[in-house]
Amino acid sequence: MGNASFSWRRGGFSTRVLFTYTGDYISSYSSGAAGRNLYRRERRLWNWSCAYQFRSAFGVTLDVDNLTNAPQLLYRGIPDQI
Repeated sequence: MGNASFSWRRGGFSTRVLFTYTGDYISSYSSGAAGRNLYRRERRLWNWSCAYQFRSAFGVTLDVDNLTNAPQLLYRGIPDQI
C-alpha cells in the first residue's frame, strides 16, 4: 500500500490530488479450505479536492473520490475466478 498527495495553495484557494495504491491482499480467511479465502485485487485510486476560503468562518469545498471509477475486484482462492 502506498499514498502520494500533491497540494497547492494561493490566497483563499487550495487544491489537492491524492493517489492511493493497494496491492492484492486477503480479505477473508478460511482455515478449512484455502480455495474459500477471499482476496481483493490491486487497486489504484485518484481523488481530487478543491476549496475556497471566503472568510475565516466561511468556506466551500468540493471532493471527488475515485476519479477514474476504479472497480474493487474480489476473487476466491484462484485469481482467475472473479
